[in-house]
Amino acid sequence: MFTKRIFLFYLFLLCANCVSSNTFKNQASQIFQTEYPDNPITFTTFYDRCIALADGSLEKDGTQTQDLFTCIPKKESIKGLTSKCFKLSQHCSVCSDNKLRDPISFSELFTDPYECVSTPRLRIYSSKKSCLRSLTVTSYEAEIIEVAQIKAGDAPLSAPKVLRSGAIGAGSFDGKFYILSSDLKNVRSIRTSSWIRSAPEEFDDRSFLVSGGDGNLYKVSDSAEVLDVYNFDSPLVSSARKLSDGRLVVGDLDNNLLIFAPDGGHLKKIHTGGKIRSQPAETKDGGIVFGSYDGIVYFLNANGTGRSQFKTNGPIRSSPLVLDSGQIVTASYDNRILIFKADGELQKIISTGDVVYSSPYPLASGGFAIGSYDGKVYIMNKDGSLRATFKTGSYVQMGPLELNENTIIVSSTDKQIYALDKNGVLKAKFRLTQIGSTPKRISAKRFVLTTPDGIFHVFETIEKMKSKLALPALPINCP
Repeated sequence: MFTKRIFLFYLFLLCANCVSSNTFKNQASQIFQTEYPDNPITFTTFYDRCIALADGSLEKDGTQTQDLFTCIPKKESIKGLTSKCFKLSQHCSVCSDNKLRDPISFSELFTDPYECVSTPRLRIYSSKKSCLRSLTVTSYEAEIIEVAQIKAGDAPLSAPKVLRSGAIGAGSFDGKFYILSSDLKNVRSIRTSSWIRSAPEEFDDRSFLVSGGDGNLYKVSDSAEVLDVYNFDSPLVSSARKLSDGRLVVGDLDNNLLIFAPDGGHLKKIHTGGKIRSQPAETKDGGIVFGSYDGIVYFLNANGTGRSQFKTNGPIRSSPLVLDSGQIVTASYDNRILIFKADGELQKIISTGDVVYSSPYPLASGGFAIGSYDGKVYIMNKDGSLRATFKTGSYVQMGPLELNENTIIVSSTDKQIYALDKNGVLKAKFRLTQIGSTPKRISAKRFVLTTPDGIFHVFETIEKMKSKLALPALPINCP
């Protein structure tokens, strides 16, 4: 009876740290982390009946089991689509077929019960090695704080790029490219004869290429000196891409993909049926993949000849992402996220509620995150399955950012910046006065974005200790 009272107190403490009283209303599990000098473990308890360890194993009454559903009191289970299910957390239910499923769609999500309910809001550390004789409960709350606002000009800025030197660059509709120093104190610029709407592509020598609406590619040093100018006949709106063999590739508004030598010499032009506004990508075998407003995803061989194509039902603005696995991810205005195998064969389609303008961002787990005009951020696992979604107050046209292994930053057209954990649970948010651009990472805690009023905004995410309390431990089998 005493143990049950302790466990209920743990649940009460967790709910006290939630954003609202309903956030974890149905959560009947708790995360505990125990640190020993020689053997750190993490575990989750379910109703005082079962223990799920971070290595994926499950114990009931001290014995390993594979049947998670038996850990849940049957009187508290609810009717699902094809089986009885019980909601363990905001994004996960356990069902009588022993599957961990989405609470709404009942699609299968996880194979690991620890991942099913993991949350960073409550951490418990053991002070002794012998069977958790005493515990210290520490609860945390996250916050986004603005570190600096730096005015560059009066016109809208492109998404920023954090350069190797630590400086931050962004193009502007006023025809200038601005470079903010790494100490956030000085802004330098170069002038072109037209707008600049894309982020630069950086070289190993810390110079970088800026695509201009005047049809020029500007090679610029990180000290804001123009080193060279490569002239093309049509406006360039997408970022250039440096290939592993030194060649450069960029799309233009006259429907062409341009491949050229490092010295700017023209090598090849591939004509498409629509303008190219996204950045091309290099595949694992040295090929090129890009999307066009004609709705086609183009796959090219390393020499620039056509390999294959995939026709969608809408323009493609999303820049393709090549994952570590070799898989290729992009999206279309036909409300679909597309995953291709390394050879260009379609592997999977994920339907969203509206057009997808955002570009995918790679996650350390091997998956990716992407936004949609349906207002949601889609967080995907390495195998292409959906891990979680998070709904913002308006459409998400900017790409997300993984700031660290448990923080994803999202900028929405509702003028909010959201910090989510790796499972899509809201940690913190910050309201802007204008819509923010795609955020870019400065460090594991700091990021930068721009706004249409010509300002660089630098933010930090922090986790503050909210409370700390010593408690007796739950009785578990110690390693």
